[in-house]
Amino acid sequence: MKIHIQERPEQREIQVTILCPQADGHVRRLCQALEAADAKLVCRQGQQVFSLDTRLLLYAESLEGKTFLYTEDQVFQTKDPLYALEEALARRSFFRASKSVLINLTRVQALRPEMGGRLLATMDNEEKLLVSRRYARAIKDALEVF
Repeated sequence: MKIHIQERPEQREIQVTILCPQADGHVRRLCQALEAADAKLVCRQGQQVFSLDTRLLLYAESLEGKTFLYTEDQVFQTKDPLYALEEALARRSFFRASKSVLINLTRVQALRPEMGGRLLATMDNEEKLLVSRRYARAIKDALEVF
């Protein structure tokens, strides 16, 4: 892969053009990573409100009607239900792992098959999350594994 950068002071925003022989999975993941670079989520931690960069997000989890966002060392809460986050983050490498969890595939370090067709996802902070059988195929396909 070759990367060329052209600085243009008159340019108001960043524009990325990808020239490729075929828009395969690698190119799609590259596009998703570029889109994720600008994505932010409004959330809170205690009384403070934050604009959280989605690249920092490991996973989102819905518990008892509340939605929590997990980074390597912090937990935030958002008012958005999990289905709304799934829709908003679908083009940013986030996939449903179970009924109550969305994971950031760019932060998955390893996948291991488990009993019953499930997967064990090890995140890049060594945290382990189970991917239910129902969602395992979509994650395998997205990562182009198995």
